[in-house]
Amino acid sequence: MKHKLSKLQPIPFKRIIPVLVYVLGLTLSANASRYDKVDSFVVKVSFPASTVTEYDSLVAIFNKQFSNEEEKVRAVYFWVTENISYDAKGLFSGNMIFEKVGALKNKRCVCAGYADLLDHAFKKMGLESKYLTGSARLLDGLAQWNPDAWQAGHAWNAVKVHGEWKLIDATWASGYLWGDRFEKKRKDVWFFTPPDIFLLSHFPGNPMFQLTDRVITEAEFYEQPFYLWEFETSGINSISHRRLEITGEPGDEVLLSFGSAKEISHLIISDRDDKVVKTLPVFKKEGKYYCRYLVGSIKRGSYYFGFMYMDENKKCIWRSDHVLGYFLTVSDTQ
Repeated sequence: MKHKLSKLQPIPFKRIIPVLVYVLGLTLSANASRYDKVDSFVVKVSFPASTVTEYDSLVAIFNKQFSNEEEKVRAVYFWVTENISYDAKGLFSGNMIFEKVGALKNKRCVCAGYADLLDHAFKKMGLESKYLTGSARLLDGLAQWNPDAWQAGHAWNAVKVHGEWKLIDATWASGYLWGDRFEKKRKDVWFFTPPDIFLLSHFPGNPMFQLTDRVITEAEFYEQPFYLWEFETSGINSISHRRLEITGEPGDEVLLSFGSAKEISHLIISDRDDKVVKTLPVFKKEGKYYCRYLVGSIKRGSYYFGFMYMDENKKCIWRSDHVLGYFLTVSDTQ
């Protein structure tokens, strides 16, 4: 069977190809409850912090209140994500706020401002801190078919806590863009995110700060499946199959198996016009989810595999809340 290779090297089918995704038991969203004491204290501190001088005074309060490095870092992160919004207005007007002075004055900024605020505070506390820049891997609707839309310049933080580097993305933790407006909703999964998970969507310019046993290249970074906005809260936190593209011909079968803390509803297959051409059931057995697909029921071409899940009301969530996705290329029988 011959395969035409695209820019991203595809994984060819065998007669049955298993695509495995495992849960290691760590629930990222469990971060919040362990910091209730810190978060409650920060909420009670009535401090405007509209200038760098005032911000330094606030940081000094946190530094004095908490003796534990982890709690100091949490206090700064919590204050910033609660009080600073993403600069959606600046993003769409082209007049963005990039640094801490403007962020504090206007209470909004883009990623560089968030990273600047955290880096400044951590260093004021005497902690070893790094302001990191690199690429973030994004997916938004039809942008999935445009490789140039998968990446964006981004900034985040690494801070050394009790001798170990920890990763934080205060921008993504503070909320999300909905159209041209910013919705404030803190996501603590981006606080002390395990490096393997962080690397699914963040590629640092300095490879040292991948913080993983094996350093990957930028090409490998973009060859990974799409891990979408709800992936970080799905309960999936370790991926054994990291390739985006799968190719096959009529008669081949693909088997996808993974674990998730959330109830996976079904798999959709959509075409380049974003039209759903097939919906497949997902079944659960012994705590894992499975989906089988026999290639041949759709015509040759390129398709998107997207896993969807049920929300708390047992309603299906649309693509923006998919857990993960792959590309499927169906070829003619050779």
